[in-house]
Amino acid sequence: MQTLILLTGGRGRRMGGVDKAGLLWDGRSFLARILDRLGPSFDEILLAGTTSPPPGLPRARAVSDRHPGGGPLQGIAAGLEAMSGERAFLCGCDMPLVDPAVVRRLLEAQGPHAAVVPRVGGRPQFLHAVYGRACLPAARELARDPGVPVARLLDRVDCLWLDESELADLPDWRDSFVNANTPEDLHWLPGRTDRPTPS
Repeated sequence: MQTLILLTGGRGRRMGGVDKAGLLWDGRSFLARILDRLGPSFDEILLAGTTSPPPGLPRARAVSDRHPGGGPLQGIAAGLEAMSGERAFLCGCDMPLVDPAVVRRLLEAQGPHAAVVPRVGGRPQFLHAVYGRACLPAARELARDPGVPVARLLDRVDCLWLDESELADLPDWRDSFVNANTPEDLHWLPGRTDRPTPS
């Protein structure tokens, strides 16, 4: 069984306090677009950081953070705690261009590793990565305190750092990592070739 964990608990401060999962692009929400792209490939869908799934998502299950607003590690820990399988692909709900081919490549690369985290432009993409159940003990312990960075979790587990050269043969693979953090970022999404470097 493979699980999809979507982080939906962010406060969207840089987006003006807007729930990024519900942001509309061309009439459809970010969350709906991500589920259209990835949902068919996963047996289980968890929305980490929310109390109830939006209407019309019968397969999605809400999972609450231990410390709401305490950062993405809280969502990672909550998702790993709730998942039924042994591994999950996890991403933020602000990545509406996430590419199923890129996700498959990350899952295929996992092997015996506890996690697979790609580096794009030299930056670790913690919120577009694969996490196995082996990460749960460390995630559970670190999540006792809000605000702990995800990097602390990866310091404690066997993580495969995937260089971007391992993705370069996939068409438009960089699009998968583009996220929207500010209202200005929304202008980069529709069919632009001069997108900023993923952050």
